[in-house]
Amino acid sequence: MAEEPRIRIISSRTVPFNPIRPVYFMHTPDITEEERQLALETLEEILDIANVRRQIPIIDFGVWREPNYQGSDGQLVPHISVDWYVNKWFNPQRKQVDADEAARQLFIDPWNEKQPHYDVILTAQDLYAPNTNFVVGVAHPRRGTITSVRRFRGLHDRRMERETKKQELYHEVGHVFGLPNEGRGDLEYSLGAHCNNKCAVRQGLSVPHDWINFVHDRERTGQIYCATDTRDLRNYFRR
Repeated sequence: MAEEPRIRIISSRTVPFNPIRPVYFMHTPDITEEERQLALETLEEILDIANVRRQIPIIDFGVWREPNYQGSDGQLVPHISVDWYVNKWFNPQRKQVDADEAARQLFIDPWNEKQPHYDVILTAQDLYAPNTNFVVGVAHPRRGTITSVRRFRGLHDRRMERETKKQELYHEVGHVFGLPNEGRGDLEYSLGAHCNNKCAVRQGLSVPHDWINFVHDRERTGQIYCATDTRDLRNYFRR
């Protein structure tokens, strides 16, 4: 699920966008060590495909919490813990996190002013967005993603559980890096633009069944992104 980025204006001029910037990875406490390692492995794979692995560091913040992340009243202090970016927006009636509000925090993140970066946040909390029962991830091009493993846990096939979690990260991080490039004729528009090819940027609607099928396609073709999206992913970092 992708949303359009906002352009930051300073001194009445647009700040030039430099795609070469670090990836900040963090996760909520409910993520296992295996899932953490899986996410880092997947990020490395994507950067390898983009031919920028040596240029873009992945900085693992783990369960990021500054020492004073909670005030004396026990309330979360804005923007200094992973809890603020995810758990703060938990809706107790739905027992889900408001993914749109959580992702909006990425745009007003003061840390990005100091050090431009991409955010990849992994959680096991269930997510939702307006007019949906749930979403498995939300991504903003050029900015970051919040992705949930909740709907992929507990598959009978442990290998497939692992691969579907990776598949969702390929998808959301692909959106962060500008995929798919609109203006093509092989796109569909369901909760945003998505690729129609056998590609990680396809849109899935049935969880986990569509993701399982996508994994089978990936293993048959030997490719994560289709040829067009692989080309566009590499071009994204050449701007």
